Formats: sequence, structure tokens, C-alpha cells
Amino acid sequence: QIHWMQSQRISVLLVGSAIDSINIHAHAKINLHLEVIRKRADGYHEIETLFHSLALHDDVEIIKRCDSEIRIDCYGAKIPLDKRNLAYQAVDLFCQQVSVRCGVDIKIKKRIPIASGLAGGSADAAAVLQGMNKLFEVGLGLEDLKKIGLKLGADVPFCLTGGAAVGRGVGEVLTTISPLENVPILLVNPGLEISSASAYQGLDLRFSRQLRDVKISARYVRESNLEGVSQSLYNCLESSVFQFYPAVSILRNELDCLPESYGSLMSGSGATVFAMMYSDMESVKSSEALKSKFPICIATHTSPLGLEIA
Repeated sequence: QIHWMQSQRISVLLVGSAIDSINIHAHAKINLHLEVIRKRADGYHEIETLFHSLALHDDVEIIKRCDSEIRIDCYGAKIPLDKRNLAYQAVDLFCQQVSVRCGVDIKIKKRIPIASGLAGGSADAAAVLQGMNKLFEVGLGLEDLKKIGLKLGADVPFCLTGGAAVGRGVGEVLTTISPLENVPILLVNPGLEISSASAYQGLDLRFSRQLRDVKISARYVRESNLEGVSQSLYNCLESSVFQFYPAVSILRNELDCLPESYGSLMSGSGATVFAMMYSDMESVKSSEALKSKFPICIATHTSPLGLEIA
């Protein structure tokens, strides 16, 4: 059975014998460096950051429907299942951009904590864009997908790219670098969901200050110099978040005191704090020990991938 979908811009052939579903691992990210340069006229903030993908991932399955509906099911977390969901918006925007008119079911198995500075929603949206592109054999390149992704959120272009990258602009101007190989990472969250807007709102950019250069951190990552990476960990949003969410400050201090850790930092806009650990064994052991104090403790490691077809 063959269905033709026509438009002025693109014609998409849907063949009944072709794949009807695709499953993608959508990987979390951390920021090893985050500096806010200035607030732009459009309200967004210009940043310099160093992204790194993690092995921790959501599972995103996309299944073709026979109608034009978009339906989302989520397992493992309570998130909106309608147009407020970034994965839903990704389907909608992708279909608008390439004039595909076919509905899909999206099943998300959440492992990445919500609103935690780990880009869980952005990773799911990136998986949807990549999945739709492959499922309907549209043939868009990475740069085209990143342009669509930027309309959904500043972290989506990196989630499409994965590995390690310096991000400039709002985070969308990416320079990839060699990623760290299987460095154990301990993620701990005090049970708070912090929106990016609230984290940036408390940042005072009125006074001149010495900006921290991302190039130093990037060089240490390229060299796999873990001592150097740990010494250059930096997130200028910490002061703002710590002021309004003291539990995150307490958590950061707790992880700083771990003897098995190179160093710790709040990721993105929080509230997750990560620690670079000496070994997987120490990471798992610390995770178990901290569970009595903090509701979310995850032992994972760095990954060279942002998206992975399962």
C-alpha cells in the first residue's frame, strides 16, 4: 500500500512495507562551563557554554498512525501530553516545515529528571525531529534539523549533535570537540524543578565583571585532563539559584566534600548538581549513600552520543 503526500516544497512517499516505528535513545547533557555574556534585545541571553552528553537517556518511540493525530504517552514522570509538551511541538513544527501530514504516536520512557538542568525535554524533542526525519525518509541534514530545533529551544541543537561541544549565541552556535570517554558522573537533585527563566531572572548583569573563558575548559576536555576539567568547572547561574533555592547550595557543598570526586557543579539552570567521580564503583556507592538525603541520585557516565537509534 502506497500513500503520496504532496506539497509545493516537498513530496513524501509513505510505503506500507517501510518501517512504521523507530525507537531512539535521547541522552541527557550537563554543562561543564556556563557563562552569561549579556541579555539580548529579544530577551534571550547570549552565553558561552561547554556541553557534554551523558549515558543517561530517555527512550522515545515514534509510531506512524493512519490519521493526522499526534498522541503522546509518558512513563516514569508526570508531564503535559498536549501542545505544551516539547515532543508534541517538535512533531507539529517538523510537519509544518516539510509538509508531512501524517499522525504519530509518541511513547516516552522518562529517566531524565524534569526541569533539572539536564535538557530532558530538549533531548526528547531532538529525538522526535531525528526520528520523524528517518521514519518518513525526508532526508534533512543535521544543520536543517538544528535550525528547526532552535525554534523549540536553545538546547535542542546540541541534543541533536551530542558528544561535547562549545556553545555560543544562545547555545546554538556549536563547535564540537573530542568528548571525555566514560568519565563517571554522579547526578543528584534535591527534588526541585527550576525553570530556566527563574534561574536567569535572578542574575544581575548590570555590573561589569571578569568573564570566565570557555576555551580553558574546552582545552582540558580535548586533552582528557580530568584534574584540569574539574578545576575549571564554572556556572555563573549558581549564585542566582543558590540565593532563591538554598537546598541546591547545600547539595553542592555536600558533593564538594565527597573524597571520591574530582569536583562538582550545578548543571545548566539547576537544580541538578553533578560530581565527576574517580570510578563507577565510587559513583554507585555515593549514589546509594546520598539517597537518604536527596530523592534523585543517579550514577551515569559521559557519552559521545546525543541521540542513538535503539
